[in-house]
Amino acid sequence: MTQAKPEHTFAIAGRDIGPDTPPYLIAEMSGNHNHDIDRAIAIIDAAADSGADAVKLQTYTADTMTLDIDTPDFRIEDEKSLWNGRNLYDLYTEAHTPWDWHGPLFEHAKAAASTSSRPPSTRPRSTFSRIWALQPTRSPASK
Repeated sequence: MTQAKPEHTFAIAGRDIGPDTPPYLIAEMSGNHNHDIDRAIAIIDAAADSGADAVKLQTYTADTMTLDIDTPDFRIEDEKSLWNGRNLYDLYTEAHTPWDWHGPLFEHAKAAASTSSRPPSTRPRSTFSRIWALQPTRSPASK
């Protein structure tokens, strides 16, 4: 007889997620790759070595996020920001993860799951080969 899963439990790639399970750790790459695929691969390796179960990519282009307008409403005006005085379109252009990187990053993540430098008992679970690529929904205003 199989035991029923507790209420509020679900699975990701065959791994149970819920109140009585270890946390499922998702590393966020964001724009930290600095538009360099080798750096993106190094981030995946670091995530695998630190025990992350998955890496999340934010996949967009500047055109899917904002308008190419350089007015005060579309400019960062914060003297503490590295982006002070720059417009949002420039920020998203520099920070985006190119869609054509997905294949190489997915393949590298699969390899990272099996070749992590951590001891086998603490190596990331096989679900590390998951990369979640989130694509924004285009609103009518952005078309």
